[in-house]
Amino acid sequence: MTAQHSTAQHSTAQHSTAQHSTAQHSTAQHSTAQHSTAQHSKILVPASHNSKRF
Repeated sequence: MTAQHSTAQHSTAQHSTAQHSTAQHSTAQHSTAQHSTAQHSKILVPASHNSKRF
């Protein structure tokens, strides 16, 4: 009976792995958003420089 109970707890550990995978996927998408901000900042830099020359 104790052995059967142990199997049920093991199943929960496998389920946790699935949720962890989702967190890792989220990090990849977040990285892309941060990269986009860096490119946007570069466009704002030259625009400000042009304004000073005007």
